[in-house]
Amino acid sequence: MDSSEAFLFKTPLKFWVCLIGSKKFLKKVLIFPSLVKARKAQRALVLRTASNNNYFKKISREILGILRTGKSVSFRTAGTSLTSFQKKVLKETSRIPRGCCITYRKLAEKLGRPEAARAVGQALKKNPWPILIPCHRVVGQKSLGGFSAGVRFKQKLLKNERPLKIGRVAGSEN
Repeated sequence: MDSSEAFLFKTPLKFWVCLIGSKKFLKKVLIFPSLVKARKAQRALVLRTASNNNYFKKISREILGILRTGKSVSFRTAGTSLTSFQKKVLKETSRIPRGCCITYRKLAEKLGRPEAARAVGQALKKNPWPILIPCHRVVGQKSLGGFSAGVRFKQKLLKNERPLKIGRVAGSEN
């Protein structure tokens, strides 16, 4: 039996975050437009509501801090089924500073795999910790690209950080 718990909280951007894990490890972060949808997902995943989980309270405060300041945080994760390439993509993505964006292609080039822009997108799709690992800062050359919680949330996160100004693309020479 899985001993995972769920901890729900509302962000200043008016979406709900569901932390899934244990008292010591974070397995996944899910984003929802409403408390109703978050609770429905919690029931579908058969997760207990975290009661008195200080680790989740700490992570929720840190996510709220990220949304306010962009300051990155460290967190303990439970085992994942991510491949070596996916882990490299997420590690490089975690280095993208607030207010900057990078294209899928440029991120692939940074990883030494210039032909792997689509693979980078697929790796980001598997990111179990959105916001904590800012996959929303990776965009397409002609569009925002995708986001696990939907493009609407990606737009909110980017607007909150105010990137996408000329010369504000991480890894560019501009």
